[in-house]
Amino acid sequence: MEHHIQDIGSVVRQEKLEEFIIFGFSRGVSYALGFALKNSSKVRGLILGDYPAVHTKLADQWVEWFINLPPWKGKTALKRMKRYAIERIQKESSEKEFWHELSTLECPVLVIRGGKQGAILSDELCQKYKESLTNVKTICFEDSDHNLFQPNLESFTQTVNTFTGQIT
Repeated sequence: MEHHIQDIGSVVRQEKLEEFIIFGFSRGVSYALGFALKNSSKVRGLILGDYPAVHTKLADQWVEWFINLPPWKGKTALKRMKRYAIERIQKESSEKEFWHELSTLECPVLVIRGGKQGAILSDELCQKYKESLTNVKTICFEDSDHNLFQPNLESFTQTVNTFTGQIT
């Protein structure tokens, strides 16, 4: 997890970004939160897509499960990533909860979840975000599962653009 957080920092430094909005989707939510908590003065906003404020320890069988997922955007997992990278993600995974730290974030946060079976973020976990953050908006895409970009990418894009446009 620390390497992923450092990767975000590398992009920020390379692009000489002084202030920015971070979008984390799925497992990337924990990386976005980890970075934002360490760099809150630079983060103008957060968008968190269908995942709780937890970095999870992945089970040994996760590698095979991930590799056997249906293609995403026409590519299987092994066409998008090397097997050793998938195995390292599993091996190096660890459990870390961020719920108790969220109250330190002052930037606006948008939490988006899917409403269909297959979505990861439940009503209860959305409520937990509301209880943990002072400036949060939650939205449910009723026609989406975990893949928030389908079936209506335009709706997703409009939601994100509206949120980012409100940050001054």
